[in-house]
Amino acid sequence: MFATIFFIFLFIGLLALMVLLAKAISGVRISKPSTEFTMAVTVLAKGTDFEGNNRKLPVTFKAESGDILELRVPFKKADGIIEGEKGNLSFKGTKFLKFEKI
Repeated sequence: MFATIFFIFLFIGLLALMVLLAKAISGVRISKPSTEFTMAVTVLAKGTDFEGNNRKLPVTFKAESGDILELRVPFKKADGIIEGEKGNLSFKGTKFLKFEKI
């Protein structure tokens, strides 16, 4: 009887330790800062629907390498971006930073 209770508590303790360890590891990954990138792009498309209450529009960019990237751009900044326009896009992870026309 005592051995059974001991193993149950041991199992629960190990399970709790594994959960805490997994949360700690994922927290480190989330808090790691992304690198800022700037690249020459062409604007492929600009959405017209806002993303919830964030007042952001989806804008699709095509890099010179052929890679396609869609970012959510604040309305005030997206308003000046025109499809087909060329420029330098700066972003960090999935966060839009700026678009400078060439």
